Order: sequence, then C-alpha cells, then structure tokens
Amino acid sequence: MFETRRAALGAIGLTAVVAPAGAAEPRSIAEVKARFPVLARCEGIWVGTFRRLDASGRIASEFKSRVTKRYLPDDRWPRIYHQTNHYDFADGTSQTLETYGEYRDDRIHFESQRVKGWQLDDPADPFKRTVFLHMVYKDRPDEYVYELINVSDDGKYRTRMTQFLKAGRTVQRTLIDEEKIASDWRAGEGSAEKSL
Repeated sequence: MFETRRAALGAIGLTAVVAPAGAAEPRSIAEVKARFPVLARCEGIWVGTFRRLDASGRIASEFKSRVTKRYLPDDRWPRIYHQTNHYDFADGTSQTLETYGEYRDDRIHFESQRVKGWQLDDPADPFKRTVFLHMVYKDRPDEYVYELINVSDDGKYRTRMTQFLKAGRTVQRTLIDEEKIASDWRAGEGSAEKSL
C-alpha cells in the first residue's frame, strides 16, 4: 500500500513511509491509528520516572511523571491530539504542560507554549514497536530534541530516550521508563475532556 523511500529527517537519515501518488489522506482518528499503530498504542495514561543526565552522562535529576495521551473525536479534525505531562519533583513542587497536535504531512505535528515538533511510527521497524519524535524550543531555535520511543508488544510498557542538542552537541539526555495504568484516558481524567 505504501512505498518506502530514503528521506533525511533532520540530522539523521531515516526510512520514511510516503503514501503513493493518489493515495487518500486519513480523514478520521481510526484511519490515523491504522497508519500509526505504535502511536495508537501510546494512547492512555502512563506513570513513570524521568532521569535527566548531563552531557557527561551523570544523573542531574530524577522525578515522577504522569503522561496522558489522547486522540480526540473526529469532529475536532484535524486537531486530533492532546497530551498532558504532569511532573512531581523531589522538592515537592510540580509542573503540568499541555500540548496539542494535528495530523498533516503524514505525521502528528504538535505544539505547546514552549515547543513544536512532530512524531511518527518508524516505518522500517518490522516489529511495530518504535516511534520517532523531533521538536525545537520556540525561544531557542538552535536547540533541538530527538526522542526514540519503544512500546512493548502488549502496550503496557514504554521506554523513551531523549537527546537535547545545541548546534549538534549534546546538552543533556533523558531516560524515561513508563507503565500504562489506563488505555482509556477518560478513566483517570474526570473532567479533562470538558476542558478541551
């Protein structure tokens, strides 16, 4: 159904899936999930631990997280994606970040007040376990981020490795281990859907 071609995605060369000429673009959440089965398995509520490492690999900080990934109803097309990251830090403080996204150009593009970027399934992964993510900081365009996300076959566990770079040099890395506590994001969100 799709042809594969070599494409340069940022500073790394990845094999990208490109819809053949004349192929219909997805027009529903179900069609997007069919095109991106790994991203579809990421929908839900995840709890885990973030470990931030400095450029030399030493742990600079560690904190707990709760990440909720949602695909919204078709009537919101193309603005179909909403993610909430909640962090609890060792000093007792917390932070919540909201990110929204839409489907276009065969990717999920997302944006928050601080960052913008895109994510897509790795089309070359025969096991359907890998997602690539790229983002940049709006106020620091010379800094960019690449993230590799791996999802277990049963969809219950996720590991992420994030590299923060400035002018091609490592600034920091983040290692993230997560467990899904609910596949249906509405199960633990209460009034979150009303706030969208």
